[in-house]
Order: sequence, then C-alpha cells, then structure tokens
Amino acid sequence: MKHMDKKTWLEATTHADNANAIAAKTGITRSTAWRQWNDDMNFSAENVIKIARAFDADPVDGLIVFGYLKESERNMSAMTSALRNATDDELINEMARRIKDYHERADYGSVFDSETIHVEPDIPVDPSEIDSDNLPYGFAANEDENRDIESETPTEG
Repeated sequence: MKHMDKKTWLEATTHADNANAIAAKTGITRSTAWRQWNDDMNFSAENVIKIARAFDADPVDGLIVFGYLKESERNMSAMTSALRNATDDELINEMARRIKDYHERADYGSVFDSETIHVEPDIPVDPSEIDSDNLPYGFAANEDENRDIESETPTEG
C-alpha cells in the first residue's frame, strides 16, 4: 500500500460518505463520529476497525494510515501464526530448502585463505613441557588446578 493520509483513506474506504453516514453504517455514535472527524480525522483505533469492517476494507491498512500500527508490523501476526501452525515436516522442509539455497549461493573459495589453521590429530605431548604462553595452533590445555581433584571425586550412585 502506497503512503496515504487519513482523509484519503477515509474517503476511499467510505466512498466519501460524511460522518453521519459513517456513524449509521458502523454503529459509532454521530457525536463521536463528528468529533473525531473534526479533530483532524483522529478516529480511535477501535473506530478505524469498525469503519474498515463496515465498508469491507482491510482494517490493518486503516490502522497503519492512522498511525496505530507501523508498516513493518503488517505481517508479523500472519508470520507468527503461520510458523505456529506449520507442521514439523513443513518447518523441516523449509529449513532444508534454505540451507540448500545458502550452500548453492555460497562462495567457499573466499571463506578460507592461507591463514587457515590445520589441527594435527593425536599430537604426542609431554605435559611437563607445555608452555601455556606459547601453545601451538590447534592445541588447548586445561590449566585448571582442580582438574585432578574433580576427576577423582566419587559420583553418587
């Protein structure tokens, strides 16, 4: 929906009916309809919804035009509802489709470069010779002084 002001939305929705006709069709009191009309078209959110429903218009469009919702909020409810109502298979299939699409678009050549770290499996290491300030790439050590005590703590059972 392109940007529209309140007056334009109201005229398009109600086919340019005046406040009396809008009140009659919506159930809004005439005094309220005229007061909100004359107050720079400041219809309440409830009345915007009543007007939209009475004239078979989208209430969300009206709420956005009147500033009660942001355009970015338009599909939030529908999306949340769709996600909640989707079956597990539908969710899994959508995730698989997205992963496949991602991998088809990915440029793996640019991800890795000459700085890539390669880890050698099962490097024999003498623990007494570990210099914790100068560890080789891919090597990690547990310097927790309590690790031996923790490993010997009996478990319940």
